[in-house]
Amino acid sequence: MALTTKQGQTKLIEVIGQRVNIDEVFSSPDLVEQLVKKSGGAVRDLMHLVRIACEGGDRITQDDVKQAMLTLVREFDRLVREEDIDILLQVSQQKQVLADEKNARLLQLRLILEYQNGERWADLHPAVELTKLTKIKKQLKQFAK
Repeated sequence: MALTTKQGQTKLIEVIGQRVNIDEVFSSPDLVEQLVKKSGGAVRDLMHLVRIACEGGDRITQDDVKQAMLTLVREFDRLVREEDIDILLQVSQQKQVLADEKNARLLQLRLILEYQNGERWADLHPAVELTKLTKIKKQLKQFAK
């Protein structure tokens, strides 16, 4: 994943630029950066977000970006199981992934993303943080404090 550095974000913007003319397709260059951040640095999800955003019309607008992200959140929401929540919260807090089958499943589904920029660390995909189960569990943990 290339998201965590400005250089990585620039590379992902270049990937989009190789597929479409950014100035013609996007109503604002900020929208490209938003999609890059919402993808978590996963190229597959970035291109998926761009494709969904393109369905709105001739040019991608802020509303198209919001709709694309909502679509991705819904897709991830279907993948998150109740028994995944504790692992997801742990990864969110500790930024580490354990080497077991449950974590491997979450990595494979891209619910957890692993990064290497100096050292290996992990975090939740931005779309996972917006799923219903994850939000509910975070609220309950904060309420219990």
